[in-house]
Amino acid sequence: MTLFKQIMIAVIAFGIVIFMAVGYLNFKSLNGYINDQLGENARHTANSLGLALKPIVDPEDMSLAQTMINSMFDSGRYKLIKLEDVDGKVLIENSQQTIVKDIPEWFYKIAKFEAPVATSEIMTGWAKFGTLYVQGSTALAYNELYSNSKNIFNFLALMIIIALVVAFFALKAIFRPLVKVQDQAEAILDNKFIIQKRIPFTTDLKKMVLAMNSMVSKVQDIFEREAATLSKYQELLYKDSMSGTYNRRFFQTKFSEYLASEEYSSGVASLVSFKDLAGLKGALGFEKWQSVIIKIAQILQEKSTENDQNAIVARLNDNDFILLSYGKNSSNFSALNDKIMAEFKKLYANFSINDSECPVNAAIVEYSPSTDMRTLLTSADVTLASARLAGCFTCKEFNANQNTLVIGKEKYKELIFDSIKEDKFKFAAQKVVGFDSSFEQYELYLRLVDSEGKWRMASYFMPMVNELNLGAMLDLHILNRIARILPENILPQGSLAIN
Repeated sequence: MTLFKQIMIAVIAFGIVIFMAVGYLNFKSLNGYINDQLGENARHTANSLGLALKPIVDPEDMSLAQTMINSMFDSGRYKLIKLEDVDGKVLIENSQQTIVKDIPEWFYKIAKFEAPVATSEIMTGWAKFGTLYVQGSTALAYNELYSNSKNIFNFLALMIIIALVVAFFALKAIFRPLVKVQDQAEAILDNKFIIQKRIPFTTDLKKMVLAMNSMVSKVQDIFEREAATLSKYQELLYKDSMSGTYNRRFFQTKFSEYLASEEYSSGVASLVSFKDLAGLKGALGFEKWQSVIIKIAQILQEKSTENDQNAIVARLNDNDFILLSYGKNSSNFSALNDKIMAEFKKLYANFSINDSECPVNAAIVEYSPSTDMRTLLTSADVTLASARLAGCFTCKEFNANQNTLVIGKEKYKELIFDSIKEDKFKFAAQKVVGFDSSFEQYELYLRLVDSEGKWRMASYFMPMVNELNLGAMLDLHILNRIARILPENILPQGSLAIN
């Protein structure tokens, strides 16, 4: 239970005690006063009525006395008016039962009135004529006591309610700094820092608020310093220092997060690769070369953001950049890459870069929840090798159904060397005839026998052979093989063309 509630309960309890005590004392005081007034009124009435009857009483004719007593009794204020002679004989008597209306039964039981009987002697000359008895009616007393008590209790209840309302808002005002201190503490957990501007006048609360403000200021300073340090650390950890884009580590982390999320687990990536970007440093000089790197990053950032506000651009190594977007497809990225290549053409022209010095190509690969990082980059490398065969500034989309071997560069290199060593490169011969159907030559097509014994066409392996700069070595191997088998007369007789 809060301190505010405890104090309010104490105030309410104290108010109820005061209400009951004051109400009870007022009730008892009013009860005694009205009881005394009944006796006083009866005595005054007996004396005044006795004096009024003295000159008109006549033992032989009591009609005038009867009329006067009746008129007094009919006022309703008396329970009994009785006149007796000296012998105790009742000459005149008017009485009525006490009937209390509009008063609760419980009130009637706790407020008991005993109306005293007042007497007055009636004299005729010097002789005593009789005695007059007067008793007031308690019905009026009950009504008066109930009405006055109700008014007093209503007034006290109103005062208690007003006092409680005033106490409630007063305590709210007093405890407002405490609530704000709580808000300050909770806000710190959310990395928010609140300083109380209004300082309370209560000394204890004032000291507490000032101490809390001081603590919040210090925590804010510590947080800002740590945040700045963390920001610098993240830049060092996840940013490429030269281009300003994210680095490979960030891309790997983000891609893993995307795959783990149902919403982001499908999308597309585009690998933008320059053949020898580092080699331009000698031709352009360091400053221009650095400007080219920055300009490349700016083009990728601007165009990818135009296409998708949530796109990620990262630099994987010295030559390769990658774009990543969730919820997109390859056709969307194909149009994006066309725009990027158009900007790269302008960039090459501005810095007088020859296409052959540093050809740039792009490969588009869609990913799904089952795609891992290795598969994504391997597919991009294979597709990129095909794009390079089409010339600079070209882009290719990865097709999973295409007759292409999708393995990593190291695996590809190992495959080529093993195939040369194990003599798995074969030839498929085809006649070439002229327009007049005359024999011209035989054309030998290079084939690779895979692990399953299938003969694969050159498109299956040649893009990566060129990408790995193994073309010259493979050509030399093929020429040496032709030279070895020519004397064996295995090949068809006539002119030969090797493809």
